[in-house]
Amino acid sequence: MRIELPGGHHLSGVGEGDRDAHVQLLADGEIAAFIPAIPQPYTEESAEKWVRHRMEVARRGPEICFAIRDPAGRMVGSVGVDDLEVGSAHNGELGYWLAPAARGRGRANEAVRAFVPYAFGVLGLERLSAHTLYFNQPSIRVLERNGFVLEGRLRRFTRTSTGLHDTLVFGLLEDN
Repeated sequence: MRIELPGGHHLSGVGEGDRDAHVQLLADGEIAAFIPAIPQPYTEESAEKWVRHRMEVARRGPEICFAIRDPAGRMVGSVGVDDLEVGSAHNGELGYWLAPAARGRGRANEAVRAFVPYAFGVLGLERLSAHTLYFNQPSIRVLERNGFVLEGRLRRFTRTSTGLHDTLVFGLLEDN
């Protein structure tokens, strides 16, 4: 499946050819400083496991996690609701990240804007939530621009490589 974004960018499923890009994009630890589920050091084995898992989930049903791709088809990030049981769950936790070189151009905003109607329509969700570290202003802006509402602050909730941080919880309902 392919979802078009402005400027020739698009969302599509993760595939075999994304292993090297995944290692390259996540190996420096910058993204993992905001997303503790990303192991560090990020190795070829880590990428192999992630790509294999994404492909297996996609074989069983609708895509739940997409690669964000530039016009040439290179992976520059990811957006989705990881480990969602489609048809069983009414809610999902949105996650997204972008490579440093792809930031500052509205790509995360575009990816989330395209993914939200897919999540409510194709995946049948009624609610999306998103967690972000309290100091991650770019992520907060992406969520707010896409209609997410701040629902709370979890104090000292998330441990990353940079320490223990408060986490903001945002939510979006299908009928807003």
